[in-house]
Amino acid sequence: YGAMFLWVVQEVNNCIKWENDSDIRSSAGVLDIFGFESFAVNSFEQLCINFTNEALQQQFNKFIFKLEQEEYDRESIDWAFISFPDNQDCLDTIQARPKGILAMLDDECKLGQRGSDKNWAKRLNETYLPDKNQTVSANTRYSASKMQQAKGIFCVRHFAGQVAYTAETGFLEKNRDEIPLTAKSLFEEDSSDLIKEIYDVQLGASEEKTDSGKPAKAKTVSQQFKAQLSSLIEMIETTDPHYIRCLKPNDAAKPKLMTRKRLTEQLRYGGVLEAVRVARMGYPVRLDHAGFFKRYRMLLPSVAEDVLPWSMEDEDPQNLCVKFLDVLLEEGSKPVSYTNADGSISRANQIRMTQRQPEPMVFPKADVQLGVSKVFMRKGPHDKLEAHRVFHQNASSTLIQSWMRGMQQRRRYLIMEDAALTIERWYRGCMGRARWWRLREAQASLLLTNTFRMLINRRKYDRSRRGTILLQAQYRGRSVRKTNAAVKVQAYRRMYLCSTAYRKLKSATIAIQCCARRSAAKAVFNEIKREQKDMGKLKEHNEKL
Repeated sequence: YGAMFLWVVQEVNNCIKWENDSDIRSSAGVLDIFGFESFAVNSFEQLCINFTNEALQQQFNKFIFKLEQEEYDRESIDWAFISFPDNQDCLDTIQARPKGILAMLDDECKLGQRGSDKNWAKRLNETYLPDKNQTVSANTRYSASKMQQAKGIFCVRHFAGQVAYTAETGFLEKNRDEIPLTAKSLFEEDSSDLIKEIYDVQLGASEEKTDSGKPAKAKTVSQQFKAQLSSLIEMIETTDPHYIRCLKPNDAAKPKLMTRKRLTEQLRYGGVLEAVRVARMGYPVRLDHAGFFKRYRMLLPSVAEDVLPWSMEDEDPQNLCVKFLDVLLEEGSKPVSYTNADGSISRANQIRMTQRQPEPMVFPKADVQLGVSKVFMRKGPHDKLEAHRVFHQNASSTLIQSWMRGMQQRRRYLIMEDAALTIERWYRGCMGRARWWRLREAQASLLLTNTFRMLINRRKYDRSRRGTILLQAQYRGRSVRKTNAAVKVQAYRRMYLCSTAYRKLKSATIAIQCCARRSAAKAVFNEIKREQKDMGKLKEHNEKL
């Protein structure tokens, strides 16, 4: 697998490299390395990874020191007394010859079958802990208690913390990483050109080249690792590096969840805390002149305008900052007094007296240096200035809050007063309306009583009137009916008499008419009978017909 990996890397580099390396003017590379490792049981792999992180941390410290040096020179700051930490002793403990951990591991591997992890751990303890009861080495990088020595465990204090390595986890076997003889013969005699090419790449990486005719010596994994790491560091030093630190917020891969302990470990193992500590050893706080003056002018409220102006208009920022620093140190050395010239104490000073007093603004002037465009401060003076700034801000905010609370109370009082007056007016209105309603109810009850009495009397009157009218109607109806009946009887009687007389007259008239007609008819009949008997008349009739 290792040979295949080396062959793939070589083929990829051959495909993407430029024809002539001397023509390359600039290039960009990405170095991705896992962070510092510390497990329950740490072995050869963790030692190599932590060794790499230690070397890269040293390069990072040098890079930070270089940036600091360039900025201090650009701003004309005296920085000769600033010392930065160096972890070279830790690197020497791991790689230096002949007493380095990896160097002694290589020596133990050369012993062949006589070498073992236990003997290697014993040699380490004899080298770094020569005294009988000694548990920490002289450079404090190597340590092992008596119990750890018995178990074959040793500790190395890295920049990120102390790590315990267990020697009896196959350190020698992993460092040798030898190919078995049968595998060698199989690879050398294989008919596949690809297998032979891959095996040649492996031999080139694992064998040490010699100028003489002697056979090449096999390199251990630690020797290969140190050579590659040394080449990497040399290449990084020729570039302009930019660092990106990736942090994993939690191990559960959940959103909006941040584990403080996990993040702190990553910051420590990634060297961020060490970089912050390196930066703090110099002048970690840097502000431009205008920002510095505007931020800390409030610390001297009692200084008159003609001594130290509040505005930066028509003023040189650097000279104004120098003047401000001198006045600040002069005022800071004086005892604090909150009384005015007439013995009175203002409201703001009363509030300041009740608060916790910060440390006096007394510090060496060299801890605050003025550059060409920036003000450089150490942590101590910056903390004191920030403490006084927070102190004055708290006093001012408390004063503003007291005014605001007073305004709120006055506003609340006026609102309550207006509400009370409104409630009183409403209550009086309710009482007046209740009284008016009672009067109205009394008047309405009187009117209702009168109306009820009127209705009762009217009902009695209507009943009497209807009875009288009904009685009169019945009496008048009876009288009319009696009169009408009498008239009707009389009419029927008269009609009967007239009808009887008429019928009699009619009967007599009809009888007379009948007698007359009978007589006439008889006369005509007799005339006809005589004519029929006359033959002349008969012929005349026939002719007429």
